Amino acid sequence: MSAGNNAFTAGATVNVVTANGTSTPTALTVINPSRSRQILVTNSGATPLVAFIKFGTSTVSGASASADTPILPSSAQIFTVDATTTHVSVVSTGTTGILYFTTGDGS
Repeated sequence: MSAGNNAFTAGATVNVVTANGTSTPTALTVINPSRSRQILVTNSGATPLVAFIKFGTSTVSGASASADTPILPSSAQIFTVDATTTHVSVVSTGTTGILYFTTGDGS
């Protein structure tokens, strides 16, 4: 029997992060800090807002458009992060928008 995918189950908290031209670490509220987990990232920007993200600890360096993961406008992606991940750094290219980080389990 293969493992397969498990539906994403959201945690109790959604972290709202403003994406703009300045990148600073933002704390994520997690549902189980003792193990790896999934984070659903949603870019609500209907305008051409491309945001770039980088996960890490409270000292995560600033995200950059040239080196980090892009989140396209009006899209959502799920990432698996390890137990040491507590923060995210976000930057956008030009415009300001909102990203939602929902911690949970599943894929």
